Amino acid sequence: MLRCFQVTQTRAELSLPVPALAIVACLCAAARLKVKRPHLVHLFTLMLLSYSLFFAWRANLDISKPLFMGVVERFWMQSNAVLAVLAGLGLSSLFSLAEALIENGRILHCLEWIVAAVLVTGQIYSNYSICDQSRNYVVDQFARNVLSSMPPDAVVLLRGDLPGNSLRYLHYCEGARPDITLVDQEMMTYPWYLPKIAKHLPGVVFPGDRWNPVEGLLPDGSITFNLHHFLKVNAHKETFVCIGLHEGDPTWKKAYSLWPWGSCDKLVPSETAFDPAEWAHRTRNLYNWSEEYGRFDPTTWEAVANEEMWQA
Repeated sequence: MLRCFQVTQTRAELSLPVPALAIVACLCAAARLKVKRPHLVHLFTLMLLSYSLFFAWRANLDISKPLFMGVVERFWMQSNAVLAVLAGLGLSSLFSLAEALIENGRILHCLEWIVAAVLVTGQIYSNYSICDQSRNYVVDQFARNVLSSMPPDAVVLLRGDLPGNSLRYLHYCEGARPDITLVDQEMMTYPWYLPKIAKHLPGVVFPGDRWNPVEGLLPDGSITFNLHHFLKVNAHKETFVCIGLHEGDPTWKKAYSLWPWGSCDKLVPSETAFDPAEWAHRTRNLYNWSEEYGRFDPTTWEAVANEEMWQA
């Protein structure tokens, strides 16, 4: 199924002459006809087959889901680039064969450049509108809305590519909301994460070296802590999760509840009484979002960001 999807995606992104010329290059090299740099044809053909077969073997995303299909689709850019190189070698092979039949090599040389220019121009023309993202600020606006909605000095536990990457970029690279603290849930389970980053987050207490549902001492000397312990020692901070909590650690349920905060949730002590009317009033105007619902391709992260904002 994945191989069929790759062929379909290649046909959609590359004009028909490109794979056709790539096939010509392979055939000419196999037949040992007059081909310039046949070793390059062999090399790039091997690269294409190795990459495609290895990726089809190791890819584990469910492409029946639009977003995952889009993620997988973006990995075919590498194989398309190899096809483009093979197409160039195929075009060169065709004109090398033509030179053996036609004596006027100067005209053929000019024609070769014209054909190459037409093919490149056609590719640019057919794909430019899709590739031009110079006015696409959807993910940027998503991250800015989420960051601006947080109260001062909050701790935000991030989960997933969309909030993790977009919020971290604005926070660390553009200096947005320097008062809040961003901590990646997944990375807290890695042995290298907290020893490196904890010293840069002086306002947050980490009661160990690694997040793990089971607290204890590991063979390497690392001390693990669960989410309940983390929340307990950081009770002086308002803690939020974006988007969702790791299912592997339910210890927070002992003493905390999740209250909706736009696309995120706030971890609140269970003994705190929940007033739906008061909370709805408080969280009513968290975001300033004007994108039309459903206007983005469902295979893109823009669609996910838009959906999160509308669901909030």
